[in-house]
Amino acid sequence: MGFFRRLMTARGLASKRRAVAAAPTVESYADLARGYASLNDYSGVVRTCEEGLQHFPSAGELKRLRRMARAAILGERVSEIRDELNAAPRPGLYRELAETYLELGDLARCESACVQWTARFPQDDGARLALARARIRRFYQERNAGDGLGAVELLNGVCERDPQNAKALRLLAELATRVGSYEVARETLARLLELIPGEPTLEGWYRRVNDEAEGAPDLLQAIRDVELNGRFPGLEQRAHATHEDAPTADHNGQAQRGSNLRADLDQIAAMKSAGRVAYLRGSTALVRGAAKGSGDPFARMTRSLTTIARRSTRRMGFGSFNAGFIESPQCKIVLVAGHDNAAAAETAPTARPEPFLDALRELVSRQFEAERTDA
Repeated sequence: MGFFRRLMTARGLASKRRAVAAAPTVESYADLARGYASLNDYSGVVRTCEEGLQHFPSAGELKRLRRMARAAILGERVSEIRDELNAAPRPGLYRELAETYLELGDLARCESACVQWTARFPQDDGARLALARARIRRFYQERNAGDGLGAVELLNGVCERDPQNAKALRLLAELATRVGSYEVARETLARLLELIPGEPTLEGWYRRVNDEAEGAPDLLQAIRDVELNGRFPGLEQRAHATHEDAPTADHNGQAQRGSNLRADLDQIAAMKSAGRVAYLRGSTALVRGAAKGSGDPFARMTRSLTTIARRSTRRMGFGSFNAGFIESPQCKIVLVAGHDNAAAAETAPTARPEPFLDALRELVSRQFEAERTDA
């Protein structure tokens, strides 16, 4: 950026700061954040958005700008790590690189970094753990049994070499719980409790899977069943809540969030030319509009379209699928996919997709933020 342009931008930024001080609104905070973004000052964007969110906690635009800025900061860090690795490769740098790609949701690059990590430092099980985490996340998103089975093979290998590896045991227990292999989950949690005796979260988790263990399928079959049925069993949310020592979600908060979700879906369904609207997370689906419930064909279609879009864009090297729409003579289907959730709207064939894309992006972002906060 030239000197004079930078000077004018800096003056504009000062004006935007005064506007926030005079009348703090979502719009004034967002305008100031965009000013910082034009200067590539992404830390300034994050600071501004977080200050604005203290006053307006449900402001979707501020959350979107903050998420964009955090991704830019992480992207800059990736470049720095790559330079450091070229100069002096170390396991710690590979670990940070893999974790950064995971945070960005770039699973393909995370896997590539883990392959390089293993090639350089074959005795370091950290690479196998990071690779397992990437494959588990993709399995949760796409329900491809190959990803889940690959993660199990990696985790079992780590546990064979290091039976006291708590990270590997926890990942294996979380996966087993989510797919409904409660006997494996119980055995794995028992091993974890030997390493961390008396840990309240683990004890509560153990009691829940112990109640369901009788007659549960083995882990490999349970993973194949998920691909076949496209659904996770009923303990999925409880497994998610206990993952990586997260506290149990507050039930009143969950009820309030569910009420807000229905209201948000109803609002989109009330838009001009809208039909059915669906929200998906894991095996949970909620449909509003012309038909309501979780067993509506629109929910199943949304799940299938999301899975196909994610797999296709990844295999074609286009990265992660975020949003798009499908046209037919009868209707349009507008689809937005998040990290582990998705939403879709059915519209009239002549409707413009942009308003629905914006509304669905806001819904997916808001629900992701709320679920991450509760977890």
